[in-house]
This record gives sequence, C-alpha cells and structure tokens, in this order.
Amino acid sequence: MAHNDLNVVIGGGASLLPEESEAYLKGNGYGIFKNDIDGMRNYKRQQYWALFGDREMAYDIDRDPSQQPSLEEMTRKAIESYPKPNGFFLMVEGSRSTGLLTRTIRSAWPRICWLTVLAVLPSNLPVRMARLP
Repeated sequence: MAHNDLNVVIGGGASLLPEESEAYLKGNGYGIFKNDIDGMRNYKRQQYWALFGDREMAYDIDRDPSQQPSLEEMTRKAIESYPKPNGFFLMVEGSRSTGLLTRTIRSAWPRICWLTVLAVLPSNLPVRMARLP
C-alpha cells in the first residue's frame, strides 16, 4: 500500500507497516507516526501516515482520546492537511463500525455516522441534531 503514494493515511495498524514500506515512505518525504497522536496533531506537511493500535483502533466508546484520534478528528486532519485549489479525493471508512451492527453495541452506530457527518461539514455551518425514530 505504501507504493500507491497516497498523501495521507490515518488509521489502525501500527504494527502492520513493514520496515521496507516505512523506509520507502520516509525516503519519499512522508512523516510516519506510530501511536504518536501528538506528532500527528502537530504535523503541518501534506504527506504522512499516522497509525494507531497494534492492529486496529478501539471502538469510539472505548477509545482513549489522548492515545487515539476519533474518526471525526482523523477526517478533519486529512481535510486540513491537503490544499484544495483543484479539489481532492478523500475516502473515510470506519471499517470496524460495520461489525457493530452484528454485535450488541448497536447503540454506537448512530454516533459513528453522526461523527463522520460532523467531520465533513464546514465548521461555521449551524447544525442541529434530530432524534431519529
């Protein structure tokens, strides 16, 4: 995946990045952050990988915000990292969230969807949350 030259990758799997892929990324000017939330938060350049958790990130309800960013924070950081004069493509996926539907944590699903929506809305847009039936 490192050789696809993606500008920003933020997610789980800090232990899954092979040494040769990390060397390739560093050699091409990428910032690499493994379980380093402050490094990711303070990084100002456009190309970086920020990976949290050995394999996958914690569910939002179990997440320690000082150790792992939320889906909203990761989305906002990716949007802020990239200049927009010609537009860009951003893929946001909460891959563990689909598993919630088959588990007993169904109550977390609406929150995950809502946080994703909040992340992509302009910060000055007035937003009201409606209770779904």
